[in-house]
Amino acid sequence: MGSSSILEPISMNRRIYSGLDIFLIWAGANTCIATIFTGGLIAPRLGILLSILVIIIGSLVGGLILGLVGTLGYYYGLPTMVITRRVFGDRFSYLASFFNVIQLIGWASILLYVSAEAISVAIKSFSIVDGYLTDPVVWVIIIGVLETLYALRGLEKIIWYHRISVVTLIIALIYESYFIIVSLLSNASSSLFMSNMDVDSLLWGLDIVLATAISWSPLIADYTRYSRSYSASLIGTWSGYTLTSILLYGLGALSAVVANAYLGDPTEVAINLGLNTVFLYFIALSAITTNLINIYSAVVSTQNIFPKTRYSILSLSYGTIILLLSIIPVFLLKFEYFLYYIGDLFIPLTIILVLHKYIGGDRAILPGILTWIIGSGLSIYVTVSMGFGVSLIGIISTLALYPLISKIFWR
Repeated sequence: MGSSSILEPISMNRRIYSGLDIFLIWAGANTCIATIFTGGLIAPRLGILLSILVIIIGSLVGGLILGLVGTLGYYYGLPTMVITRRVFGDRFSYLASFFNVIQLIGWASILLYVSAEAISVAIKSFSIVDGYLTDPVVWVIIIGVLETLYALRGLEKIIWYHRISVVTLIIALIYESYFIIVSLLSNASSSLFMSNMDVDSLLWGLDIVLATAISWSPLIADYTRYSRSYSASLIGTWSGYTLTSILLYGLGALSAVVANAYLGDPTEVAINLGLNTVFLYFIALSAITTNLINIYSAVVSTQNIFPKTRYSILSLSYGTIILLLSIIPVFLLKFEYFLYYIGDLFIPLTIILVLHKYIGGDRAILPGILTWIIGSGLSIYVTVSMGFGVSLIGIISTLALYPLISKIFWR
């Protein structure tokens, strides 16, 4: 895809994605071990039952927000960060793009590291294999090179390959999940499902789930701008994200509590069930399909600032940066704070984008800027002072402030 078209709407004759394609994009993007880890992060504090409740509510709400952002891609035919120009003006759009590139590099490096680590553990379980193939750094390099080459091809050139790879990935996920869930439930005692009702913990868990969902929002329109219909952009995005979130978060929660696996890591569980081959396929392919999304959107966000920069140069550069950052997992070591960073900045921004479109806010950019600053400021304050409730604060304050500030400036 040429960089010269990044600021131009995608014409209808170039709209290549059906509703199923949009579903597969977000199902494939969300189907990875990092999503499992998020479920494993919240379960030890909430317990299984409350974790499942928070996962379902957060995934449904988060998926709906993503679907609404997806409709903006269909309406405007533009990437998300280019759409922010309409709401915040060019300079604040550049700032949003910069923040987005940071979170995309962070997610991609986390996924690459944990995937490489999981593969090295699985390889060791074969016993007959030893040496450099059991070194996580080797797998960081192998997967990092493959995902970069994949991203270099661009979306329009890999559509059929992506369809096939994600379908087989989902089949592998369902097959693996069935055996793991049955095994975990058969060994679980009823006491493990008991939870203490703790409002602070519930809000904290909801923050984690919503922040993870919203981390995709600055990317959504990058892909739904290629959708053929409104329903494809809305329902394809919502269902693709929501269904895989509930399954993978749930799998991580069960693994964390029942199997006492760190961050819900299903590696040992899968190995004990003899799922080595399926697990290796799942980890390797999921890392490549998900990081295609991360690298591509990092490029698109950068091109919003520097439209003349070549796609291939940026893809290669970001692929290399992600590979290097994955050798020392900087973002993973501060995973919970990384999620707070996403929630504080991108929940208000996302809600503003949707409100701007659906309440007719095309007449001024100052309301969007002020609302983003105030909403993010409140979220950061809550994060520092309380450590929970950030998602709700971001959503509620933005829903209240943007119409109010807009009304003042529209008089």
